[in-house]
Amino acid sequence: MLLAVFDIGGTNIKYGVGDSEGYLVVEKVTSTEAFKGGGKLVGRIKTLTKDLQKDWAIEGVAISTAGSIDSKAGKVIYATETIPGYSGMNVKQILETELQLPVELENDVHCGALGELSKDVSSDAHNLLFLTIGTGIGGSLALNGQIHKGSTHLAGAIGHMNLYPNGRLCLCGQRGCFEQYASASRLEQKIQEVNPQQQLPAFMEKVKCGDNASVKLFHEWLDDLALGLQSLIYIWNPDSVVIGGGISAQGKWLEQEIEKAVFRNLLDPFKEKLTIRLAKNGNRSNLLGAIKNYELQQVRRGAK
Repeated sequence: MLLAVFDIGGTNIKYGVGDSEGYLVVEKVTSTEAFKGGGKLVGRIKTLTKDLQKDWAIEGVAISTAGSIDSKAGKVIYATETIPGYSGMNVKQILETELQLPVELENDVHCGALGELSKDVSSDAHNLLFLTIGTGIGGSLALNGQIHKGSTHLAGAIGHMNLYPNGRLCLCGQRGCFEQYASASRLEQKIQEVNPQQQLPAFMEKVKCGDNASVKLFHEWLDDLALGLQSLIYIWNPDSVVIGGGISAQGKWLEQEIEKAVFRNLLDPFKEKLTIRLAKNGNRSNLLGAIKNYELQQVRRGAK
């Protein structure tokens, strides 16, 4: 069975064709044009699906999307005004009516976690804490291979746990949120406060080369990231912490630095089975997770 697969972000839509075995056979990208609103966005998903149908026998639509999602109903519970009018939309109902295909959607961070649990990742981890570190910080917890979504589908909003009372003002209106200290965008801000011309990749190279000022700034950011991760590890006791998002492009050396920073002050019993790694599927995790979510939801609905 072939699926049209979408990963809707604030800037781009990654999309393509995936099969029921959880593999991507076609991958493309286009601009989200989020400013046009939820209605236009859903219309674009419809159009892109029809374009894929010209060359492929599409039998369903799997969607990973920004926003808090009720995956059972296929509805956007809440989304920021990055996509105006998206909150409250029943995307599943709209697209199923217009495409006459089954549609399943899930939050993008939850899809990322599912993607890292998919069969092309070699891991025995069943209790997995997945983080995306980019503009903000999002989280998802997989317990025994199942996503924990909380009582109102809002679990995983770890970017807004309080790291420093009365700290930096966050876009959510609170002060001291985790993502205001440990997101990739905060690291970029700190870099440009020192050198407005310097970009993240060049800065990271300076860190790797041992430049004292760069190393100091990097470790300020890393210590805040480790502080937040330690609290999450104490609460959930996962066997695997997986980090995705833009920061994961930095590769193995960053993985090692994060692990050292977290393990430095972590109580020994919590280290016993714990691994910390970057997302093995990179930016493809959300697409792969959307396929897996489609399969899971269809089974739950008795469609398989």
